[in-house]
Amino acid sequence: MSKPVSVSNALLAIWVTLGISVLSAVAGRATGQLSSGEFFGSLFVYGLCAVLPYKIGLGRNWARYFYAIFMGLSIAALLAGERVGLTKIDMIISWVLLPVEAWIIYSLFKRESGEWFESV
Repeated sequence: MSKPVSVSNALLAIWVTLGISVLSAVAGRATGQLSSGEFFGSLFVYGLCAVLPYKIGLGRNWARYFYAIFMGLSIAALLAGERVGLTKIDMIISWVLLPVEAWIIYSLFKRESGEWFESV
């Protein structure tokens, strides 16, 4: 069974949101909102996060669930008003990307996506 379009589109969206997050960190550093340590810490975390779309693309079901839980907790924290460690740029981008992240999770758990993950 070949990878469904819903998974391919979700993966593209994950890579784009990850790239936007990296650009946000660069902007935060350039504007002085992030120290060097915070900047490199952010890049390290984003590097670790890059493993998830890679593994999802290989059909690893655990990566799909891990991504959903991680994003679910991030969305819940954002909606609860948790702003610790977020720059102004990060906050704006987080709100803008909120529906995109919800769509990604939906796409990864559609019936056709689930069938593909089970078959791989």
